[in-house]
Amino acid sequence: MKDMKTPIGIGILFLAGLGLFAQTASTTKNIDLSQGSALLVSYCSPCHDWAADYDSIMASGVIAKGDSASSPAWQLISSGQMPMSGPAPSAAEQQLIRDWIDAGAPPPKK
Repeated sequence: MKDMKTPIGIGILFLAGLGLFAQTASTTKNIDLSQGSALLVSYCSPCHDWAADYDSIMASGVIAKGDSASSPAWQLISSGQMPMSGPAPSAAEQQLIRDWIDAGAPPPKK
């Protein structure tokens, strides 16, 4: 087997990386990130008035557009502290909420 430091080995790794990037990009492209706000409405509005709709969520200050780590809503959801009652978002739903916030919290499509 050739040493991966050779130009051929490096080229193979580069092409493999491009393939992974393309696969990830196409998967993300097919997800409607605007549904993140619908999930917050679904899971949060039974107990919180700020989660009645997209505009209320954005006016509440619980979402830091583009920065899930700084978003109080995400911090509480990801830590398992919220929702306090009822079912919690699945792992896939949590990932969608996080991706939605990190993508700038786009409004729902009309």
